[in-house]
Amino acid sequence: MPEAESQMQAIIVIIGTLVPTLAATTYYVMDRNRH
Repeated sequence: MPEAESQMQAIIVIIGTLVPTLAATTYYVMDRNRH
């Protein structure tokens, strides 16, 4: 298995978990600030 391909897959997995978390956090903060 090439090193670059493994690294790329790890980055995709990290982005795949971070983006929804960041979106949920942003939505939660905005929703809390509205009240």
